[in-house]
Formats: sequence, C-alpha cells, structure tokens
Amino acid sequence: MRNIFILVLTLLLQPMSSHGEAGNTVEFTTPFPLDYPMSQKYRLLYTEAFGRMGYAFKLIAVPAKRAVALAANGGVHGEVGRIYNYRQGSGYYNLVRVEEEISQVEVVAYGIDSLGPFAGWTSLKDTNLKVGFHRGMKIIEINLSKVMNENNISRLVDIQSGLGMLTKGRIDIFIGVSSPTDNAIKSQFSNHGIRKMG
Repeated sequence: MRNIFILVLTLLLQPMSSHGEAGNTVEFTTPFPLDYPMSQKYRLLYTEAFGRMGYAFKLIAVPAKRAVALAANGGVHGEVGRIYNYRQGSGYYNLVRVEEEISQVEVVAYGIDSLGPFAGWTSLKDTNLKVGFHRGMKIIEINLSKVMNENNISRLVDIQSGLGMLTKGRIDIFIGVSSPTDNAIKSQFSNHGIRKMG
C-alpha cells in the first residue's frame, strides 16, 4: 500500500497580475494545515522561487476539493501539488501541469492495534471494512472505488476527523498521506493505539 505518487504543480492559463495585491502576490492552496511540515516546506520553496522573480507568495489552507475549484475558477493561481494525471477525467482542463516533480508522498493505511496486517488496496476487496479518507485526495478515492463498496467509504473533512472516527470505532481504517497524518497522530492522537498498517 505504500504507493508513491508524484505531486505536480498546477497553474492557471491566466496572467499573474489578476490576483493578489496589485498583481504582486502569487496565491496557491494546500489541503493541509499551514503548520504541518509539508505545508511549511512548500511555503519556503515557493516563497524563494517566486521571490526571485519579484513576486510575493501566499499559501492558503483549504479542503482539497475546494482547492482545485479555486484554482480552476481563478480564485487562486494554483495548487502546491496534485497527483500526476489529475486532469484526466477531472473536468479541469484549464489547469496546466508543470512537468517538474515537486515531491513524492506516501499513501498509508492506519488502523488500531487490534487490526491484522494490510497488504495494499486489494486487501480491501470483498470486505465489510469501513474505510475513511481525507475528502479530495483523488488518488485514494480512485483506488478505493476500484475495490470497495461505496457504502463502506467515508469522505472526511480533514485528517483529524478521520483519526477521531478511527479511535471511536466508526471506521476500521483511515487512509492518508503519511507525513501530515503522522503529524496529526503525534500531536493529537499519540495515546490511541493508531498504527501504520501498510
């Protein structure tokens, strides 16, 4: 299950001057809280890159589904990253993918200590397990829809909601991007028996 997916930068087909303070600020979205290490890394990277071109940079945290809508509708200049083939079938054909890889992330299944081993997406096939994920995480949604009954999938507003449901037994597995999910476990759920399953 430790699949690695490429995040790529998406930009709009419009001039930078249409956003920000008098066109001098480039605004991107992230689906993760701004204090998470992943968000801080992106903020530093893009602040430096756009600063060298004479632009200020602002990172805005919004849910993943809203992030792509904002980018597609011109509410922001782009997103810090998306899975490589996001545009295929998404309907967001005005987004432009920058081919340079920005980073890689690991998608991991999390469960409570009592759950057995987990060996990838196919481990979920033909089970009655309840699985949750951070709504808008497209690669997770795509893979879950291939192996699970829709009634057993919960799309959650954020990582904390998913981990909370996991600790209360409302879902059996939470699937998330490892870095921000590990961060949330460490800061808010460290004594709840949550572990990486694979």
